[in-house]
Amino acid sequence: MPKTSASRTSEDDSRTQNTQEDIKSCLFDIKTIEALAKVLTPVLSPAIKAAVTEVFDEKLAAIASDVAMLKTDHTALQVRVTEAEVSITSNHQRSIDLERRTSELESYTRRDNLVIIGLVTRSYAESASGGSGTGGSGSGSGVPGVRDAGMDSSGVAGSGADGSSNTHTNSLLSAFLDLCHAHLGVEVTRSDISAIHRIGIFSGPSGASSTRSTPVIVRFTSRDVRDSVYAARTSLRHHNSNAQCRVYINEHLTDQNAQLFKKARGLVRAKRIRKAWSFKGTVYIKVLDSDPPKRILCDDDFP
Repeated sequence: MPKTSASRTSEDDSRTQNTQEDIKSCLFDIKTIEALAKVLTPVLSPAIKAAVTEVFDEKLAAIASDVAMLKTDHTALQVRVTEAEVSITSNHQRSIDLERRTSELESYTRRDNLVIIGLVTRSYAESASGGSGTGGSGSGSGVPGVRDAGMDSSGVAGSGADGSSNTHTNSLLSAFLDLCHAHLGVEVTRSDISAIHRIGIFSGPSGASSTRSTPVIVRFTSRDVRDSVYAARTSLRHHNSNAQCRVYINEHLTDQNAQLFKKARGLVRAKRIRKAWSFKGTVYIKVLDSDPPKRILCDDDFP
């Protein structure tokens, strides 16, 4: 009996399904896979390698370009940082030089001065009574150009209606002249003194203000006389060993040099250096007695 169309279609589908199953079974067979690999590898490997290489080359080229740009930026930043460091170093050195020049100029303006610590004067009543030591306190208008603690901002000594300011100035001057004559062995006259006054106000134990124990600044008209007084300051050692009020004579140092001198004296007390002194407004030290004097201009100069 002839097969119908539907029957033939069913048989074709069955054969197709069987064929597909056979193909699947063949493809998943390990031997088939190995055989296909041997055949396809020589053909596909160059193409795969070329494709992968192309992708990597593109990525690497982009990365290399970014790295090159970063290197360029880094180099430019290094140049700018170097320039900034050079500028900072130069400005720092210029600042140091300016500070030194300013300090030297300020020291020069104080070159004619000495600071007397512990100088005691007589009371206004004693001075007004007319008594005087060596050199005399004088009377009348006082010494021209000599200032006291009551001077105004213009540097001119003021005086009250009773002349107390001039009296105090004359008393202070007389005390200094007595000190020079009696304990230093240096003859100093009124004409050698340009100005004399105390610094600040001292508050005593009772709370009352007094100028008796504050430092005294003396400006000389003659630098030779000033240097003679300063050189004779060692004569005060005997006086200070017996006196109730010790007297010291120092140079009128700038604030910066005063701090350096204070540090140097601390190093002497700590026995880290042998000597410390000031000369013409500048601080010097000796680490050892056999060493040459070392000039101290800043903290970095200390050992």
